[in-house]
Amino acid sequence: MYYLLNYRIMKTRVFFASIFAAATIGLLAPSCSMNEIGETNVTTSDAISLSPGTAATRGAAVTFFSTIKADPAGFMVYAEDNLPDPVDWFIKGKNHKWYQNNWNFEPFIQWPDPVTNAAAYPINFYAYYPITHQAITAVRGEFSNIFLDISIPETEKPQQNILPTHDQVDIIAGKNEALSKPGSSALTMPFKHILSKIHFTVSTKPNHKAFVLAVGFANVIKNNTYDVKNQSWGTLTISDPKGNYDYLNSFLTHSPGYKARAIAPNLSKQKLFDDGAGEDNFKSSYLMLLPQDQSDSKEGLNNVWNTSNTFIDVEDDNKTKVVLPVDETYVRLLYRVEVTDPDNPNYIGYKTAEDHPKYGISDLKNIHGYKGPLYVLVGYTYDGKWEAGKGYQYDIPVPGSNGGRLLDKFYWDDHGHPTDLEIDYIEEGDPIITNENNIHLVPDVKEWDETYDGDIGI
Repeated sequence: MYYLLNYRIMKTRVFFASIFAAATIGLLAPSCSMNEIGETNVTTSDAISLSPGTAATRGAAVTFFSTIKADPAGFMVYAEDNLPDPVDWFIKGKNHKWYQNNWNFEPFIQWPDPVTNAAAYPINFYAYYPITHQAITAVRGEFSNIFLDISIPETEKPQQNILPTHDQVDIIAGKNEALSKPGSSALTMPFKHILSKIHFTVSTKPNHKAFVLAVGFANVIKNNTYDVKNQSWGTLTISDPKGNYDYLNSFLTHSPGYKARAIAPNLSKQKLFDDGAGEDNFKSSYLMLLPQDQSDSKEGLNNVWNTSNTFIDVEDDNKTKVVLPVDETYVRLLYRVEVTDPDNPNYIGYKTAEDHPKYGISDLKNIHGYKGPLYVLVGYTYDGKWEAGKGYQYDIPVPGSNGGRLLDKFYWDDHGHPTDLEIDYIEEGDPIITNENNIHLVPDVKEWDETYDGDIGI
C-alpha cells in the first residue's frame, strides 16, 4: 500500500511516496515488559514506523526528503506511553531509519496491542535530526525530558571558494501522538526547522562595479537549549556567549588570499556565491543561526548596533561620533568599488595597493611585497528579530547612499588582514559617503515552515 506525503518547501510543492511493504521482522516479544525490546516474527502491520513529514537542510544547504532516507543513522526517537507511574521511556533514544524498504527501528519495536494493552495509549513520539553533529553539544534525554544543547559552530578559516557555512547544519525536531495503533502502523513525524536560515545579497548602482571580499555577522548569540518535548527554546540573556558568523569568505587571515565576488553595475539583489567554476552556489549558501530577538527589550537583548542614537562627545574637536560596536551585534563587510563613468577604479578602496599615495613607504610594500587590491571594512545595523523556521534575506546596497560606517581606519588586503595604509579622509564610525547618517538593513522575511495541504495518510 502506498501513502502520499504532500508538503511544501519554500512554496514549491514536492511529493513523495512512502512505501510500506510486507516483510518478516522482529519486534517486542509478548513476554517482555513495555520497556524491553525482544524479537519475534510478525507482519509489518505490528511494527512501529515513523515516516518523516518534512524536508531538511544539511550542511547549510537545502536538500530533500532523500537526505534523511540516505543517512544510515536515520533520526533519533524517544517515546512516552500512558501507563501509570512510568519510570522510563517506552522508547529511549533509538535510531529510526530507512530499513528493509520502510522506516523502522532496528531491532523492530512492536505497537502495544490496542485491545489487550489499550492503557498504553496515547503514546507521544519525539524526534530530532541529525543524530550527531558538532552543533549538538549534548543530548539530555533522561525521563521525562529531552533537551538539545546547541552551540552554532563559528567561522573557521575556509579554503579558497569554500563556504564558511560548511560547518553549520539545519537541525529539525518534531513530535506526534498516537491515540491508538495506526491502521498501517505508520505514523507521520512532522519535523520543524528549529533554527533561522539567513543569507545575503548585494545590489549596486549604475556605473558602479563592486567587489565583495567578505560579509557576515559579528557578536551573534551562539548557545541555547532546545526543549524537544515542548518545542521551545530557552530564554536568552544579553550576557550569553556570542560568536562571529561569516557568510562569504572570512575576516580571518588566509593565505594565499580570498577570491572577491564581482558585482556588475546596476544589479539588484545579486547572488553572492560562486563555486569557482562559474556555477552559482546560491541554494547552498545559508547561515543556520539561533533564533533570537535582539530588538525586544523585554528579553534584555536590545544590543543590535545603534548607529543613529548612540553618540559620544569628542572633546578635542567638539564633534559627535558614532560609538563603534564592541559587544553589539552588527553586519560587517569588506568591499571596494570602481566607478566606470567617469572612470575611477579607486572610488572606494584601491584596485591595486600601488595606487595608494603612501604605498612606497609602507610595510605592505617593503616587508610584505603585496600589490593586490585594498578593501574597506564597514558595518551596518539591521533588523535583528529571527524566528525558528523562517528565512531572512538581507540585501546590502554597495555602496548605496552612504557606503556603510567605517569600522577600521586601515585598508585590508585580500588575505583578510589589515594593512598599514590608512584611510585618512573619514573617521571610524562615519559613513563612507557623507550624505546620509543612518544605515539599516531590513530583511525580506519568508516562511520556512513547511505547510500541509489536506490530510497525510498514516
